[in-house]
Amino acid sequence: MELAETTTSNAEDDYSGDWFIESSSSQARATSALIPSAAAPETSRLYTFSHAGGSPGHFLSWQPSLLDLVAIKAVCPPGVGHRFSSGRLGSVTQVAAGAAAAIDRQGGAFALFGHSMGAVIAFETARQLRTSPCGLIVSACAGPPLLPSQRVRDAAGLNGEEFAEAVEFFGGLPREVRENAELKEIVLERLRHDFVMAAKYEYREGPPLDIPLVVVVGNDDPHVTKEKAREWESMTSGRVAFVDVEGGHFYFDSRPEVLTEIIRNAFEFFSRQSMESDSESSYIEFI
Repeated sequence: MELAETTTSNAEDDYSGDWFIESSSSQARATSALIPSAAAPETSRLYTFSHAGGSPGHFLSWQPSLLDLVAIKAVCPPGVGHRFSSGRLGSVTQVAAGAAAAIDRQGGAFALFGHSMGAVIAFETARQLRTSPCGLIVSACAGPPLLPSQRVRDAAGLNGEEFAEAVEFFGGLPREVRENAELKEIVLERLRHDFVMAAKYEYREGPPLDIPLVVVVGNDDPHVTKEKAREWESMTSGRVAFVDVEGGHFYFDSRPEVLTEIIRNAFEFFSRQSMESDSESSYIEFI
């Protein structure tokens, strides 16, 4: 199946622009106002990578519940969010390279989080970083060697309403998008770009990461089974924690507090692993 080309950019500033947005620290509890992210003070950071078609700012709503723990910095590639006018990058590797370079410039202690397609981008980013994160959280995504799925490849080859119907399997479009023809067209264009990018992804073997890894999967997710999620275990030589949660592919939409609690537990897990030299066991139960 041949995938249609999408508009991309390879300009140098794609790798040096403002790659992050964050909640204004003075307004986070009340509004989670989105602002371009400057160099932050020395604190733990959580860099978040959104799902296909997702807004980078989607996860910033978690910040008020995590102010005492971490500063969330949402990764914003060219063509998205405040960088909407820039040409979009065309591959997972390109996005990961740009994100890694931007994160390396920030310095400080940090972890990575990615949901669905964002999980594999976060993983590829971790592979390219000069400084290792304290940990990686991957959510609703099969292990990289299994990607892309046939369903993603098939959907990426569709257009218009056929494509809109195909993505219903993954959770579909919000009602407010479906009922607004202009907005629906914009969202579908962006979503299809991401599906094409995901469909072109090719996992390349390499040394495993050497960091703790938390893998989250919804027990009603029709796309990512527990067995597929367990393929992440071979992606790191560090310890791996598996978390089963109630819900589907977007299990956190109706219960965001579940994911903020997972993030809290994950940072405790990361901290604990950094203090332990014994890493014989690569699998533990994470509750």
